[in-house]
Amino acid sequence: SLFLRNLKLAFDVPMLTIQLDEFPKAENTSETKNLVREFFFNNTRTITSPVTNLTISDENKTKSNTSVLANNDLPTRLHGPNPHPPLEDIVLGWNVTGDPQWLINFAIIGFPKCGTSTLMHYFRNNPEVFMDKDERCELGSNQHVPLIRSLYEKSSVGNYVRGIKCPSNLESDLAMEKYKLYFPKTDLILGIRHPVKWFESFYNHRIQNHFKMPDANSLMGCFRGSYNVCASRADFHLQFAKLGKTALTEAELNLMPRRHERSLRTLYNVTNRIFLYEVDQLADKNQERAKNFRGDLQRYLYLRNELPLMPWFKPGRKHNNTSLQVKVDENKIDICSEDFKTIREVLMKSAKDASRWILEYFLPVESVVVSNEIYFHTLLANWELDPCEDGGSYKKTASRLNCTTYGCYLAHGNSSL
Repeated sequence: SLFLRNLKLAFDVPMLTIQLDEFPKAENTSETKNLVREFFFNNTRTITSPVTNLTISDENKTKSNTSVLANNDLPTRLHGPNPHPPLEDIVLGWNVTGDPQWLINFAIIGFPKCGTSTLMHYFRNNPEVFMDKDERCELGSNQHVPLIRSLYEKSSVGNYVRGIKCPSNLESDLAMEKYKLYFPKTDLILGIRHPVKWFESFYNHRIQNHFKMPDANSLMGCFRGSYNVCASRADFHLQFAKLGKTALTEAELNLMPRRHERSLRTLYNVTNRIFLYEVDQLADKNQERAKNFRGDLQRYLYLRNELPLMPWFKPGRKHNNTSLQVKVDENKIDICSEDFKTIREVLMKSAKDASRWILEYFLPVESVVVSNEIYFHTLLANWELDPCEDGGSYKKTASRLNCTTYGCYLAHGNSSL
């Protein structure tokens, strides 16, 4: 029933009727995910017009009690001991002597320029959430004890969901080791973005903040002076693979960049749950789908009250001087320009490989959840397309797609997205 509800939200195809007794039976949630995915791809590839009529036989309606996004009564959430234990029972000197888990219920840890600042400011304004106004990246520099002390001293007594944000944590071996050791039950929130769009946004963000950036085509890999902007960081799936949640079969490794043998020597093997989103889901103009996204996020974090609309927050310097802003803008790039075709080709390979690996291997993992899986498939399928096709701005490529209120599909051919 969850699959049919999500299918309804993602597509709108006339005369499509599905009886649940025709749908394969599954023994557990993980198997159900795989069957849903297989059913979706086998039955919607040739859909070329909006979807409308979905029926479910009443006698076959079922309710999942195992889904982490199931619309059931929210489970009791341990927000921390009340009253708080003495700080000396948690850390003593530079040693962790107790359990600091309750200090971080959730963490927004990846990736930069994927809406992490929007989420941080969004949750900071929620009365049920306790969250610092700044990034807390101490785990990546072996400063876990100062972080624990700081969070303890700032933390209020009460039933708050406590969170931190550090978009570079996922790429830090040291940080992920600390999560595994001290925060194994912290719920992780990970955001991704089409690599071509991500690179342009990150590069121009540095320009906006007055960094002197090298030529974009030289940024295949990061080096001193690239200010952490490089195409290799767009291999999002490589960082996901390091979490140790998949088998890393030969087929998986074939989708990894060449440097994977070195990178995958260290696997984190974390047990944390993961909420994965595509950045377009944060600014979804479809009200029903956006409301469902907020509801799924609410349940994932065990918040009691419905989440409000999500305003977009744009970090970076603000220049009140118009002439100065014009001068800054002159140094920004249009990734769709022929001048940047070389770097875009590299980013497109990352986009295709990441899309395929995430959909085929990462999503079936029991502890990985997304909001509206069918729509998420739609967004990741878009990664197979160069957003700068025909030399136009990717902001205009929506004209290539037929977009209903529930999803998009190609305006030509029979390949649905």
